[in-house]
Amino acid sequence: MTYQGGSRLDRRAFLFEGFATAVGGATIYARQQTPIPETLTQWLDAPTQMRKLTLRRCLNRIQERDPSIHAWVQVSPRKHAGQGPLSGIPYGVKDIVETKGLATEYGSPIYKGRIGTSDAEIIREMSEQGAILLGKTQTTAFAYATPAPYPQPT
Repeated sequence: MTYQGGSRLDRRAFLFEGFATAVGGATIYARQQTPIPETLTQWLDAPTQMRKLTLRRCLNRIQERDPSIHAWVQVSPRKHAGQGPLSGIPYGVKDIVETKGLATEYGSPIYKGRIGTSDAEIIREMSEQGAILLGKTQTTAFAYATPAPYPQPT
């Protein structure tokens, strides 16, 4: 199959082009298989459409890897409440930070099952700037010296 301009497309690329056109403009980023941004600078430089695509990839990666490393207490992405320079950028927060409606156990068995009743100021501010809270990550009990209950990368 030949595409406008004479380049050859395989079946997969052809089908993906049609789907992406219907969805709207995601083709360029997905076809290039751009890696997930790793630094804040890379996220800030990423266009809005790329942020949306890589958000889904982040969630897929968590779902794929967390069963073996147990880095997350709870994954429950929130919709961002505002627009700003952090719009669409995902983040996780340690279990020591108060978050309304999410597990807030302070890494301690004493508070096992506790659900946060309000958002800490940093959570409100990040939301207002458009960042997307993915959920809560493991922390040591009360953020004190002992290691968290997941394997540390070497």
